[in-house]
Amino acid sequence: MKNYIVSIIIPCLLSLKIYACDICGCSVSGSYFGIFPQYRKHFIGLRSNYRNYRVKHPPLFAGENVVYSKDLSFNNEIWGKYQVHKKLQMIAVLPFLYNQRKENDLVINKSGIGDITCFLLYSLLSPKDSLKFKHQMVLGTGLKIPTGSYQNTIVYKDVPLPGFQMGTASWDIPLSLLYTLKRKSLGLNLEINYQWNTINRYEYQFGNKLSSAIRVFHWKYNPRLSFLPQIGISYENFQRDKKNSLEVKYTGGNALWAHGGIDLYKGKWGLGLNAWVPIYQNIGEKHIQMLPRLSTNFLYLL
Repeated sequence: MKNYIVSIIIPCLLSLKIYACDICGCSVSGSYFGIFPQYRKHFIGLRSNYRNYRVKHPPLFAGENVVYSKDLSFNNEIWGKYQVHKKLQMIAVLPFLYNQRKENDLVINKSGIGDITCFLLYSLLSPKDSLKFKHQMVLGTGLKIPTGSYQNTIVYKDVPLPGFQMGTASWDIPLSLLYTLKRKSLGLNLEINYQWNTINRYEYQFGNKLSSAIRVFHWKYNPRLSFLPQIGISYENFQRDKKNSLEVKYTGGNALWAHGGIDLYKGKWGLGLNAWVPIYQNIGEKHIQMLPRLSTNFLYLL
């Protein structure tokens, strides 16, 4: 009888250990459009986002040590904008993702195509050259399509990591508000993005995301080479994930960022670089530490 009870208890304890450390930082990130200097032109481009995280994996039993891992997310996106009408434009984004986890001598890599996102942006206010202050306001919505792979299988120490996947396996709805105020060469840009996530077929629901930014910029036009330096602050909020309608531990949180960069334009070509530094963060009940991140973009105006 004792052996029978032990044979039941031990597998249960092992299963608890397996599912206690499924913490991943790769899915914790906000997304932004940035500043469009020549708003009414078509373009195609490539942008890259480099993000890394330090993740704390708490022990399950007394006497165990806390384990730390380093998660890296490298996202390359092919994106483009098509001006359908003077007030209406379409944007499509095709991401290629590379995620990595390092823990001591263990290294896990995963890469592939992510979820495609399509937007429709409508201009409520358009800038007029006759005014001293030029206003521009754009509202947008769209659809995130589950084209990225999502494998509900073991990927790390017998632990399914939803945030480590290429896609979310869900159809999600992004919402955006873009506002720009400009006087001569100086300007102020406000951007608010919200993504409403639905439940996927594995009964997993990623938390809704809010990404907001306010930027001050200086547009220095020159026929040979134009400059767009900018500085700003961003606030990001992530709701908790849910599994079978129950909140998932060590998910969700919020962060405040300071960032700055510069965009260069020569003819139809554009090149940009931005750096982000966290001011405050509380992610995954402080088990996920977001480190400084870097983004680059390359544009060709059509």
